[in-house]
This record gives sequence, C-alpha cells and structure tokens, in this order.
Amino acid sequence: MPWPEEPRDPALHLLVWRDFQRQPDGSAVMAAVTLTDAGRTLTEAVARARPVDSFVNSAADPLADLPSDTLSLSRGQATAIATMFRDFAQRVLPGTAVGPLRTDDALSAIAEECASRMRQHTMQFQFTAPHVAADPPRHFLTKARYIPSGGGRHEALPLELDAPVAEWRAEIAAGRGHEPNVTYFYPNIISLSLARVQVIAELLHEYAARMRPGREVGPVQSSGELSRLLDELATDLRTRDA
Repeated sequence: MPWPEEPRDPALHLLVWRDFQRQPDGSAVMAAVTLTDAGRTLTEAVARARPVDSFVNSAADPLADLPSDTLSLSRGQATAIATMFRDFAQRVLPGTAVGPLRTDDALSAIAEECASRMRQHTMQFQFTAPHVAADPPRHFLTKARYIPSGGGRHEALPLELDAPVAEWRAEIAAGRGHEPNVTYFYPNIISLSLARVQVIAELLHEYAARMRPGREVGPVQSSGELSRLLDELATDLRTRDA
C-alpha cells in the first residue's frame, strides 16, 4: 500500500520531489519538499559536482579532443538541472497558476549559476534582458521577439511560451551527432552538443527569473509544447548514456 502523500502548494513546494517522513504516531507520509529546502539541496549537489566540472572543459581535460562544439558535463550537475527542468515543466502546463512564491532566492540563484557556468564554457552567446511588457502566463520573461521598426532598428515584443520550441527542437536534433558517448571511460561525465547547451542555458535563465521570491503567475496560456520539451530535456540529462 503506498504511503499517503502530503498535498503540494506550487507557491511553497517543489513539484517533483517528496521526502519520506515518519510521524510521531508511527505512521509515515511522503512529505512535500519546500522550494527553500530544494534550493539548498540542489546548491549542495552542484557544489559536490564542481571538482568534476573543473576537471572537464579545461586545458588538462582528457576529453579535449572532443569536437569544439561539444561540452562535457558532470552527471551531478546534469541531475540537478534535470530536477529543475521537471519542476519547470509542471509550472508551465496549460492552466497552471502559482501564487506569490514563498521561498528564499536559493533555487533561483542555483539555476542562474548553472546557466552562467554553461554560458562561460561555451562563450558563444550572451543573455540580454529584453525591455518588454511580458505577461508571465503567456510570455518568456527573459526572451523577446524582434521585428523591424525602420531605420535599421528593431522593436522588441513579448515572446509566447511555445514560440521557440520548434526551432529549439530542430537545433537539438542537428547537434546529436556531436554528443559522443564517453561513459565507458568517464562514468561521471556526459557530452552535450553546443546547441543543446545553449537551449538548456536559456531555459535555466528563464526558470531562475520565474523562481524569484514573491513571483506570481496566473493560469498558463500555452499549448504545452514548452512543458513537453522541458520533460524531454530532463529525461535526457538523467538517462544519457546510462
């Protein structure tokens, strides 16, 4: 018989983890994990992975003969990112609404740190903060679409949540040939194409913006394509070359 599960509040709890807890009366419950606790746990997990992350992608990297458009990543950081993406996927399901987040900034900070580290390794792109009136249930907070406005200038407009998904899928598919299996020699490392890394970094950047304390999002208006992509990326990060 499964243990009873404590209800989750999206404004307070991570939507993908539960913690087995024994009650004073001897019963047990699968308790919801707060966003604050999740942020601290993921921060610790990424910190433990740093020795591996500093070993790869360096001048002494034994994987240095990988293609220049391939990034090697520790499984520890990959698993942490996968957890954040699974939570993110639940939060952008159509109709999902989240009240003001009751948490500290640990989860947002570790998501931004992972995004920044991936950007630092690739040195191929930069995050820019678009100055648009984005509506969180419908639009990205950290991305915009641009249209010509005359005189060689472009106007930034809000970008719908599902709008970049098809392009991202195509980029990820095109990069699969640059993701060799290195697990036989380095079981704690996976390889990712630059294209996949760029998508992951952009999504982590967006997740960080959405998980800041006090953030409130009304019922999500989308087709669910972004949520499905996040689930696919999370599954890949958790099971790659396993």
